[in-house]
Order: sequence, then structure tokens, then C-alpha cells
Amino acid sequence: MPRGRRPHLKQRKDGRYCKVHKGQQIMGWSEDEVYDKFDEIVSLENEGIRSSLRHTTVFDYASQYLPIHKASVSKNTYASYAGYLNRMTAIIGDKPIRDVTPSDIKMVYNDYIGQSESSIKKAKMLYIDLWDCAIEDGYTKYNPCRSKSAAPHKGTTGTHRALTEEEDVMILSCPADLRLAVLLMRYAGLRRGEVFSFNIDKCVDFERKIITVSEAVRFEGNKGVKVDPKTDAGKREVPLLDILADELKDHHGLICPLKKVSTMTSSAWRSMWDHYIMQLEASLNDCPQRRWYHMTKDWKEAHPDLWQRYLDMKEKDPAKAEEFRMQGWKSVTIRPHDLRHSYCTMLRDNGVDIKLAIKWMGHADEKMILRIYDHPDAAREQRTLKALNESLHINLHMHLHMISV
Repeated sequence: MPRGRRPHLKQRKDGRYCKVHKGQQIMGWSEDEVYDKFDEIVSLENEGIRSSLRHTTVFDYASQYLPIHKASVSKNTYASYAGYLNRMTAIIGDKPIRDVTPSDIKMVYNDYIGQSESSIKKAKMLYIDLWDCAIEDGYTKYNPCRSKSAAPHKGTTGTHRALTEEEDVMILSCPADLRLAVLLMRYAGLRRGEVFSFNIDKCVDFERKIITVSEAVRFEGNKGVKVDPKTDAGKREVPLLDILADELKDHHGLICPLKKVSTMTSSAWRSMWDHYIMQLEASLNDCPQRRWYHMTKDWKEAHPDLWQRYLDMKEKDPAKAEEFRMQGWKSVTIRPHDLRHSYCTMLRDNGVDIKLAIKWMGHADEKMILRIYDHPDAAREQRTLKALNESLHINLHMHLHMISV
């Protein structure tokens, strides 16, 4: 009905005007204000949005949305969901969810600059699902996260790496506590969680030279819980390389046994890995611990001038003195997943067919290998060029020989 032909509204004692629509009072300081609100409500109703929900903010809906997932995901996943939603609500939390635009979503993704591609992809999937649920619940009719203009930027990839030849020699020569677990990740490509549940007596067939991977340990908070491998392809058989068979043949039971608990915990693993790195550094630097570097009696007696220089510097500037003392210390920066990357790169360096690499790595297809796990270097390029030239040389001579005959 045109504004001029609408019924006049009665003014209340407090000075406001009121119109009742489907049991809901619409208030305003003028008749025009009331009818503007009324038109907005009717328009939303025509779009399928309940008028009582029209002012629900992103923060309000996210607070309702998150608990729904609590029973269906792990504690770690739930915590990551909360982190992604906190990032979003810190930027657009006060805005009504029905008013959010693709530009708003793009602004949220700007907060992810420098984050990994995996983190950004997970955030995007969560935000899309949140708005899809909001549409079904009647809070909005549009999902801004699905707009092409809202697409996030590319995140960082390839933060893990393959080990160098020197590092390979180091882990093979150091008799550290985690030696078997490390070699299993390095020469069979097992994931960390797969190693935690690995039992030599059950998983290794020395006659067939096969390693069977059928379960893993996943952390929920600090607790380790036995689960199926990460993907369906994760249940697999991996060839038992001779270098690994020689290491495993005289051992039995779990690769990572713990004295007081039956399953691995997150804190126990961090402690074990830190200790392993410390053992590698001690062997590499021929020093029992980092704190004893250049502090032993033998070193002081062999280098009296350097020792005195250190003492003099310590009186004036302890931080600079410590930096001077640690000159020459060789640090080890190997991370557990670097070992799996090294296994994949080793397969590719040695010409293993991509389909076999997919099978042994426990992947569904080649995407992960080609984009993330394979780290080709100059040496592989030179070997490939050499093999190509040799092949062309042989084929050319065969062709000329056939012509001459």
C-alpha cells in the first residue's frame, strides 16, 4: 500500500507510534519510521527470513553454531573450529549475519596472511558451512562465502623438507633412543601416529619383506587414541627395505614403548622428540649437552685464551658472551614429518613409478605427492638429463645402424 494511503497510527503516551504485525509490536518515533521497519520485515518474510532473526549478528549465530559440532568431532578439531570462528568474529562479529558481504569475508581472510594453505582451506570450508546452516535456519538468504570475489588468497606450502645426505648419515650413525621410530618414518614413510601404534611382531613380515599399516594413534587433547589410518588409502602394505630390515630384525614389540602408560600422549612425544634432537646434537658436536659446550675442563685447559675472553665478556655483556661461547655449535632442525617427506623424495629420486609411490605413501591420488611431498633438487635434474642424453645417443646409433644395414 502506498505510504500516503496507509492508515494513521495512534501515538502512545511516550511519544512513539506503534503497529502490530503478527503479534509483534513495531515501534518508532514517527509513522514513517514505523512503516519503514514494517516494510523491511515484510520484505524479509517474503525472502523466507524470520523477522525476529533479522538483527542476529555473526557473533550470535557463531555462538549457536559451534556447540552443534562438539559431539561429532575430536577435541582438537573442535578447538580449531573455535579458533577459526574467533578470527572471524573479531573482525565482523557485530555485523548482522544477513548483511555480510563478500568484501567482509575477504577482509576476514586478510587476517590469514602468512598462514598455511591447509589452514586457510579449513577456515573457508567452515565459513561456507556456517552460512549454509544460517540459510537453512532462516537467518539469511545469501552465502557470501561462496562468491568468487570472496575467495581467499593462496597460503604457504612446502614448509617441510627432505633431509640432506649429511642428515641421513647422522640419523643412521647415532644410537639414539628414538632410532627405530625415526628410521621407520624415514625408510617406510610412516606418519607419526602410525609409528605410535607400530608393533614389530604384528606389522613386519620379514619373509615377504612387507610392512603392514592398519592403525594409528590420534591425539585428542593430550591423550592418544587408537584409530584407523588418516585415509582409506592409509591401510596399506609398504616394502620392507633392506636398510630397515637390518635394524628391526633383532627387536620386538612396540617401536615407541612407554613405561607408565599403554598409549602415547602428546606431551610424552614432544619430550621424546626434544630428547632425540638433543642426542643428535650431542653426537654432532661431540658434547654431552648444549650447556656444556666450551665449558668442560678439557676445553678450558686446551683453549685458555678463548676461555679468558669469554669470562671478560661475561662481566660486561652476558648475552654477547653467551653468543661468543656458542659459536661453532651445530644445531639440528629436523622435524618428524620431514622424515616422511624424505621417504617420498627418495622414491621419486630413484625413479619409482608414481602409482607405486601413491600406494606406499597411503595417498588417494598423486596431488599430495606432486604438490607437497616431492622435493626435486639439482642432482635429480642432472641425473635425469644424463639418462635422457644416454637414451637418445643409444637410439640414434641403433637407428643409423638399421639404415646402414
